[in-house]
Amino acid sequence: APDYADVLESRLIIIWGHNPASTGPHFLPLLREAQRRGAYVVVIDPRRTRTARSANEHLQPRPATDGALALGLLHVLFAEGLHDEPWLEAHSIGWRDLRDRAAAYPPERVAAITGIAAETILALGRRIGTTRPTLLKFADGVQRHGNGGQTARALACLSAITGQIGQRGGGLAYST
Repeated sequence: APDYADVLESRLIIIWGHNPASTGPHFLPLLREAQRRGAYVVVIDPRRTRTARSANEHLQPRPATDGALALGLLHVLFAEGLHDEPWLEAHSIGWRDLRDRAAAYPPERVAAITGIAAETILALGRRIGTTRPTLLKFADGVQRHGNGGQTARALACLSAITGQIGQRGGGLAYST
């Protein structure tokens, strides 16, 4: 994970299944400062946590549907050409297989699974694909159900698909 202070460079911060207001006192002041500097904060969590209450946007998927939501966002990124193909060619393997898998998860299908409107999924996918740097931060909770490991992998792919890995203020923050 990047140094937590790098969040001050982020323009979009996605907090997924994590509540740093209650469990991350070392990260929270940096998150708040990034928000004061203009970062847009999205919290994805079925519960209305303290962190969610202070976010710019809060999405509440049905519990254990995070993997489907991630695949839906990947679908948008690929379908709209918002992926970073040169970065993927240089730094990854198997991304075309992921693109093919994500094609089966259009926003309408994902809306039926997650309870989040297709328009909201489309808008967040576009925001992720057009905002640099974007930091995705999640914690252990998203993998505490069946297919949790695959959910964590899909979340990690969101940062890779857009070429955010290694960018100051971007990428993936999982755990220290």
